[in-house]
Amino acid sequence: MWPSQITFGPVVLHLYGLIIGVAIWAAAQVAATVYKRQGGKEKVIWQGFLWLLVGGVIGARWYHVIDGWEYYQANPGAIFQIWQGGLGIWGAIIGGLGGILVYSWVKRLAFLTLADAVVMGAPLGQAIGRWGNYVNQELYGQLTKLPWGITITGLLGKYQPLFLYESGLCLGLFGLLLFLEKRQRWPLGWGGYLGVYLVGYGLIRLMLEPFRLEPWRVGGVPTASLVAGLMLIVGLLYWVRAVRIKAHA
Repeated sequence: MWPSQITFGPVVLHLYGLIIGVAIWAAAQVAATVYKRQGGKEKVIWQGFLWLLVGGVIGARWYHVIDGWEYYQANPGAIFQIWQGGLGIWGAIIGGLGGILVYSWVKRLAFLTLADAVVMGAPLGQAIGRWGNYVNQELYGQLTKLPWGITITGLLGKYQPLFLYESGLCLGLFGLLLFLEKRQRWPLGWGGYLGVYLVGYGLIRLMLEPFRLEPWRVGGVPTASLVAGLMLIVGLLYWVRAVRIKAHA
């Protein structure tokens, strides 16, 4: 297990924050590169990522806080300690897209064009960011005897490394999106890449959610599965839209 922080004299570096920072930079770099390759200006994406980050962090944190409301109600100061972990990915996705929507409205840009570009880099950022869960000993599953099981401080036995599974699957989704873009399957703005991303990540979460320990539930169903199902449907609608536009182009 890696240490959760590194100390340089009076300076304390939290590895979780460092990993998330690298993940965000990687996602933004890919999005900016794709946007430029399809005729846009990179600075549009970099400026947009500031809005995405604000919306994403707020959404991610509140998704997690609502999940653990009983604890945070008793410890309100802990709500702001994001370096300790606790960022809900669906909250980040919804909040991030909300930030891009506001940015597109303020700058009078096409939302779907920006969203298509942003989701090109999102799976790579998620694949990197999931290693922050490893550092903080989060996102592990049921007990296992598999040789790659991980140990958790204070618990006996080894557990399924769900963070590792999701990281690998997100890399696969990233590869699929790059493959489609390189073949110029759709121009940015048709919603095709947004659709593929939402469907792909929705399926990833639906596959992994049953292995989680004590997930947040609504009506007996894991909340993340409900959100994943909803996002999958939204993604299918965008994908079908792009296919129809291409068929009539």
